Amino acid sequence: MPIAAPATHLVVRYAADAGDASRLVYIDGANAVANQALPSTGNWSSYQSVTVPVQLAAGDHTISLIYNSGLGSTSYVNLDWIDVTP
Repeated sequence: MPIAAPATHLVVRYAADAGDASRLVYIDGANAVANQALPSTGNWSSYQSVTVPVQLAAGDHTISLIYNSGLGSTSYVNLDWIDVTP
């Protein structure tokens, strides 16, 4: 994902009907957020957003939300989009 200027937040839009969920946030292959909470949205067609504080320099980055139960990830998530904001 190309970033035109330094960014300080990721906005993650998702649905979670199987209860509260969590995911690891990786940026450029490194763990940026160990276990981001994604509270239940009540059903699969109700979406909400969480804002995740990060530090990104301008340039290209690979951003991943990863499920790894051994590192604390929980439940199911329907990821809609990820946005990068200043």
